[in-house]
Amino acid sequence: QAHSRVVDATVGEGQYDRVINYILNTGYCPDLIELLRRVASTSIRAALEFGIKLVQSEVRSLLDPTLVVDLFVSLNLIQEATSLLLELLQHNRAEEGALQTRLLAMNLKAAPQVANTILEQGMFSHYDRAVVAELCEQAGLYQRALEHYTNTKDMARVIVHTNMIPQEALAAHFCRVDAEQGLACFKAMLMTSDPKLSLGIAVQFTDKMGACNLYPLLQQAGISLQGVFAHAAELDGLLRSDKIREAAMFAARSPTLRSLDTIQRFQTMPHRPGLSAVMQYFQTCKETGKLNQVETVQLCRPAVQQGKTEMLRKWWDASKLEDSEELGDMIWAADPQWALQIYIKSQAHSRVVDATVGEGQYDRVINYILNTGYCPDLIELLRRVASTSIRAALEFGIKLVQSEVRSLLDPTL
Repeated sequence: QAHSRVVDATVGEGQYDRVINYILNTGYCPDLIELLRRVASTSIRAALEFGIKLVQSEVRSLLDPTLVVDLFVSLNLIQEATSLLLELLQHNRAEEGALQTRLLAMNLKAAPQVANTILEQGMFSHYDRAVVAELCEQAGLYQRALEHYTNTKDMARVIVHTNMIPQEALAAHFCRVDAEQGLACFKAMLMTSDPKLSLGIAVQFTDKMGACNLYPLLQQAGISLQGVFAHAAELDGLLRSDKIREAAMFAARSPTLRSLDTIQRFQTMPHRPGLSAVMQYFQTCKETGKLNQVETVQLCRPAVQQGKTEMLRKWWDASKLEDSEELGDMIWAADPQWALQIYIKSQAHSRVVDATVGEGQYDRVINYILNTGYCPDLIELLRRVASTSIRAALEFGIKLVQSEVRSLLDPTL
């Protein structure tokens, strides 16, 4: 039972499975880190193999993986430490977040391109994103830093390196952030980026950030205004001159200006006797055609909240409002039957089915499903009916199974 001699001899022969079995069977506890250090002094490949076996023993782990990583790092074996962790972390478990952070951090410091490849492949999702973001920035991996930062100031600081961030990554960033963050990043980007790139981003995300917000930034940067931005500048000039009627007419006839941004611009105008600036805009849109979905929602929300739905109904009856699920949701509390008509016109299938089931009109539900091809979760629908009325659930269930056209539900379900 000269345990240390047995272990030394077996390790010397490279029989690592046999070493592990001996330790498990005898209960002998050698200094495994020292043993691993000795193996590494003769063969780095063997040390990696032995380290993985010690950590991943089928019976139980014999060694904390962080200790093995610490040893490899102390010996400047970053590649081997990386290989060990990639082997251990391949299942992307939540409890392994600290090790995922360690893997990325040590490579961002010693081998940034290895870390970049790991991040590009999306292998892990439980690491400390704030730590990784900062290290990415320090390593010059500005695209990855931009993907990980959530603070606006951090994003704005990184995005100025547009020459080192692919254009598609910039576009993805502006898709990901909200309008306020986007404008802050765009403002920072204008200081260093190619004007053509800046204009391209502005055009692509006009709807999100607003032409009226973007055009002054472009103007300050000396970028010539084109298209929607020229229109936004002209609209702003009219509003600044208090020419509300002319501004409303100009905006209503410019498709690119028919946006939330324009509505908000009218809403900020000082109040004058008579119709507000924004109501003059809505009236002009109505007179020149009809309100689009954004305009309809912005008009209807305060009117519904104030119980002023008569005007809305007249405009809707005259086909001056755009039907949408959101509009139907707003109208529902005030007038369910009207809301149902809006749902039907906007093809908000789930809302139509829910509303019709709620009224107990099961034949109408079935006809709607057959006519539109919409496929709701009928079992879940039936379960909800049963939660309020067993008798209604039975009636509905029979109709679903025995529909005259075709059975909509397997009776066994």
